[in-house]
Amino acid sequence: MKKYDVALALAIDGDENRIAFARLLLDMMELNELREELKYDGSFNSLRNMEESDYFKLMEIDPRERIKNIEEEFKLKNYDVALALASSGKIEDARKVMEKTNFKNDLNSLDFIPIEREVMKKAEEIKNINDLHNRLFAYLKEKNYPCPDIPQEEKSYYREVAVGWISLGIVPPFAHVTREELNSWLRADLSREYGFMRPSGLKYIDYMCETPEEIWIIEGKSKLDFKAIGQVLTYSFLFSQDYPTQKPIRKAIVCEEIDHLLKNACEGNGIEVMAF
Repeated sequence: MKKYDVALALAIDGDENRIAFARLLLDMMELNELREELKYDGSFNSLRNMEESDYFKLMEIDPRERIKNIEEEFKLKNYDVALALASSGKIEDARKVMEKTNFKNDLNSLDFIPIEREVMKKAEEIKNINDLHNRLFAYLKEKNYPCPDIPQEEKSYYREVAVGWISLGIVPPFAHVTREELNSWLRADLSREYGFMRPSGLKYIDYMCETPEEIWIIEGKSKLDFKAIGQVLTYSFLFSQDYPTQKPIRKAIVCEEIDHLLKNACEGNGIEVMAF
């Protein structure tokens, strides 16, 4: 994390007092300081629950010396765009503003043209990925889903996680075994121990995302349908059997087309739908 991440974390819940304090911190510090690495071992979310004096210590500044940096006249700055993005949960987009503009400058829409071009180019690249599951996975990571308010470096993404071990009477060799790992070397060992056909009964979660607080089981489909709902319900149950965890297990479906009746039914039953 960078020092400017403190300001973004303060802005997440949209509280006016916290955003005002975030602006104060940004104004007090120099541009090069704010892009320095933050000496902090906690998570991004934990940055939101500190005392004001602790923020000054964390940023390594003496507010009495820095008060001279505060402008008397209020002006919107480029960093206000980043704070607005952070308050709507778009942390990675907010970081792009902080990294790719002079965010201390007065607000100027021309400063954001390079970022907009980059976003459009990336969206076109993803759209042109032929394989559906590769394309949906690229969308997930580009949009920083699920939980866009958590920085991507605090998440772990997995493809095709094997489930059904306990139901088949097999002990999982380690947590979050993927199809690639199973096919590369595990299948022969498991077949010798449990019989050739037994490992073939395993099912595969399309995507799994682990955050500091939750584990997400995600099914990918071209269009939201009953099959996707059944799969994510089944796979989340099997996952909870195979890989006991203290973290809550959340369910989601990522797709390119939505059936709004099914979407409402999903959300009413704890399944988040992410569409692109």
